[in-house]
Amino acid sequence: MAWDNAPIGHTCKLIDSIISDIENVRSDNATLRDWGNGLYEENEELKNQVYDLEKKIEDLESELELIVAENRDYESECQSLSEEVDRLSSNLY
Repeated sequence: MAWDNAPIGHTCKLIDSIISDIENVRSDNATLRDWGNGLYEENEELKNQVYDLEKKIEDLESELELIVAENRDYESECQSLSEEVDRLSSNLY
């Protein structure tokens, strides 16, 4: 191992610089970690919203299917009544 023969003043400045760099890296890492955690939480919220919306869509589609089926029943009933009216009308004349 080679010895550094620089005066102690120069060595301390280098150590201070390295310590300062490490502190900056730690601070930047904490900022990055907070940012990442925030994104994770936002992503989880969005996934929950997507799930809720998909469930709502399924519920509305089921409701729509019931309404369409009910409408078909009414159309069929109206058709039967119309045919009955036509039959009764033809008997009147």
